[in-house]
Amino acid sequence: MKDSFTSMYQTILSIIQGDALADLAMFVVAKYPQFTVVHWLMVLTTFFMLIVVFNVYSIQSAVWDWIPDIRDESIPFVFGALELFVNHAIALSTSLWFLGLAGISALGAVGTVHLMWRAHEESENTELLGLLRPHHRLFILNYIGGAALALLFAYICYVGNLQASDGVQGMRGMLTLGLVLLIAVSLDGSALVSNRYWRKAVMYARTGECQICIKNRKRSLESKNPLTGGRAQRDLTRATSLLGNGQGRRSDFVAQHLKNAPDLIGQQVKEDDSARSTW
Repeated sequence: MKDSFTSMYQTILSIIQGDALADLAMFVVAKYPQFTVVHWLMVLTTFFMLIVVFNVYSIQSAVWDWIPDIRDESIPFVFGALELFVNHAIALSTSLWFLGLAGISALGAVGTVHLMWRAHEESENTELLGLLRPHHRLFILNYIGGAALALLFAYICYVGNLQASDGVQGMRGMLTLGLVLLIAVSLDGSALVSNRYWRKAVMYARTGECQICIKNRKRSLESKNPLTGGRAQRDLTRATSLLGNGQGRRSDFVAQHLKNAPDLIGQQVKEDDSARSTW
């Protein structure tokens, strides 16, 4: 049942994202004669947002493993509904477009919390959760920050009556263009975080254990190894100083006897052989 999670989730996500992309394409074909530069930038940002959503949730569905239920299946459909709203808000109102992006970003934070909660239910996810915990926190902060930023931009556009149809003429048009560019940059941040997240997961899959655990294990072994402790270093330093002060004559005596040891051993072997032959 766990093996069906990845294939089921990615199939549903692919269908929904494909429908959202087809809807965006048909919308552009129907409305492009009325588009300004700001409209085209909003279209490109929406297209990039579809790619980021698909990338993030396809990665997470490939990394984690649990028995799916209705909670897991509902998240892609909510994303699809919000994406359709964002598509058609391009021509309706700039403030509504920012509001839709805020909803998608907030849903991303909720989805990340849901992912952590569901992954904790399976014991085989414990080590990987520990490895990726900082990235999950970064995901949540990024999504919450993106949602707050989009809500702020939606409020500015609503109060100032900033519309994409005004183009880039005057200060109002330049302000609208700047707000859309800023939200596009925030999407780039989400893409970078998901890329680092995926690289960490791939490293774990190839090595079988996290690098943090390896480092902790090495430190534990070094602390237990008598040859690497501070006491061993002090003993070695003391022995060296004693030898340097002329207190190493006993070592010279032992070395001389060890040097003559092969001859003594050979002589003893010959005596044993002669005694054995006589007997």
